[in-house]
Amino acid sequence: RERERDKLIFSAKESIHKTYYPINYHTLDFLDAKITLSGHDESFSAEILKPEATPNQVIKHLDGKYCFFEQYVASFIGLAAK
Repeated sequence: RERERDKLIFSAKESIHKTYYPINYHTLDFLDAKITLSGHDESFSAEILKPEATPNQVIKHLDGKYCFFEQYVASFIGLAAK
């Protein structure tokens, strides 16, 4: 279970980066976001601890979903279109 959790955290952090970077052109370091996992609905939330100083769009919080299939994990974050 610990290995699955580690994979999930890594995957969620990648989803955060892939959501945040194209909007603000700023690379978040691994410790720049705090993740909270929710096992009952396969979701996670992320608090951005060190955002871009002058962002194109202020993003302080992101919500995502995840799923496991065999030895794989997938995570994603969806944003509303503007």
